[in-house]
Amino acid sequence: MIARLTTDRAGAAARLLLRRAEHVDEPGSILLTAHPAVKGAISTAMNQELERRTGRQLAWKIDDALAFEGAFAQAISS
Repeated sequence: MIARLTTDRAGAAARLLLRRAEHVDEPGSILLTAHPAVKGAISTAMNQELERRTGRQLAWKIDDALAFEGAFAQAISS
C-alpha cells in the first residue's frame, strides 16, 4: 500500500477523493474539486459507480494549482 502511494500519487489521491465523496452527508449534487491528474486517474466506470453509490449527480472543478492530496468533495445545490 505504501509503495502504491509513492509510485501512483494521482491514483491514490483519486481513490481517497472517491471515498471522501461517499461520505458527503449534505443534500444536493456532489462537487469534486481536484488537480487534473487526479481527475484523469478516475475512469468513467469509477465516476458512474460513485454516482450509483451516492444516488447523486457529480460535478467536477479542475484546479491545476491544487496539490494531489488537496482534492475535496462537497455538496452543492442542484
